[in-house]
Amino acid sequence: VTKLAKRQAQAIEIISRIPDTKQRQVMEIYYLDINNPTWDDVASEMGFDRRWVLRIHGNALGWLNEHVTIK
Repeated sequence: VTKLAKRQAQAIEIISRIPDTKQRQVMEIYYLDINNPTWDDVASEMGFDRRWVLRIHGNALGWLNEHVTIK
């Protein structure tokens, strides 16, 4: 297994821990979609304003910072 594949598996596992579905969805779309979506793409896919998606993302990062230790 390549280093990239290991990192991707770790990212999937970490993102899956986020309990809030909208936060988890933002992280999955932005970080795991192979099409490298922009924030506007994420907002469009979720039916939200770009600023709202960025706020959701910030909340997800806050949750991860408090609850997950990345090795």
